[in-house]
Amino acid sequence: MEIVYKPWGKEEWLEKNEFYCYKRIYINKGHRTSYQYHEKKVETNYIISGHAEVWLENNDGIVETKDMKSGDFFTVPNGRKHRIIAKTDIILQEASTPEVDDVIRIEDDAHRPDGKIQSEHLKPAFCIVSSGKGTRMYHLTENINKALLPINGKAVISHIIDKVPNEFDIIITTGYKSIS
Repeated sequence: MEIVYKPWGKEEWLEKNEFYCYKRIYINKGHRTSYQYHEKKVETNYIISGHAEVWLENNDGIVETKDMKSGDFFTVPNGRKHRIIAKTDIILQEASTPEVDDVIRIEDDAHRPDGKIQSEHLKPAFCIVSSGKGTRMYHLTENINKALLPINGKAVISHIIDKVPNEFDIIITTGYKSIS
């Protein structure tokens, strides 16, 4: 599974192959997707939970707005302008043809360009700073790095690592009693 982070939420790509792409899409309340269309891609979206306003261009070239909620679905044929506005947090399932980078953005709140945005595909990182001279904790850190101090029989750093979401890389700075 690949996680793609968006300004409005995230996509979990459950399957992408030469025939189709299957995603779970999370859009945060008050946010909206790009106003966009696809030259080749065709998609069908099913609303798992939440409430959305869906903009979808009809056969006559008129963009209609529909109020949709859990259990509703819509199909976006190629070439049709569309946008989703989250009235509540929403979760969608999307099945589409495999042309996932086929995005022409007409309007985008984050001013993103057309196509794939590489930075959205990067894994986020969480930084734990355990380096330093060890002077602020006085006698507690005379012989041990502050990150290794025990709390309930477990190192402080272990408690922190346990709280970091699995989809994050963890970066730890080191340097016990280093001089800067």
